[in-house]
Amino acid sequence: MQEGVPGLAATRIRPLYTVYEKESFLYTVARGLPFLHRECPHARLDSLDFRLKEMLNRLEEERPSLKLGLLSRLAKRAKDYPRPEGSYAPCESCGLLSSSGKCSFCRLTERLSGEPLGSWVRRRIRELFSGVTV
Repeated sequence: MQEGVPGLAATRIRPLYTVYEKESFLYTVARGLPFLHRECPHARLDSLDFRLKEMLNRLEEERPSLKLGLLSRLAKRAKDYPRPEGSYAPCESCGLLSSSGKCSFCRLTERLSGEPLGSWVRRRIRELFSGVTV
C-alpha cells in the first residue's frame, strides 16, 4: 500500500488487485460497460516487461493461481522493501503528483509533441466520460 501525500494525493487502494485481467474484461463486456480496446502504440513487444508477462502467463497455465500466490507473498513482505526517498510536488504543467518539476507523462508528451499534454488529456477524458454511468 502506498502512503498518501497530504494535499496532493490520496492513499491508493486496490480492491480489485486480485482480479485477473481476463475476468475484469469479461465483466466489462457482460455488463455492457464502455472501455477502450486498443493496444498501446508505443508498447514494445521485445521489452522485458512484455517477456515477463508472457512467461508468467505460461506458468499460470501450468499452475493455476500461481500469480495470485506470488502476489500474496509479495504483499505480505511489502514492508520489508525500501520506500523511495525524496519529496513530491504538483507537476508544473498539469498539477498531478510528481517527484520532479514535471510528471513523466508531461515530460514524455513534451518530448513527442513539443508541449506537455497532461492537462489537455485529463480534460478530454473528463469530457468523454461525463455522461457515462456505471
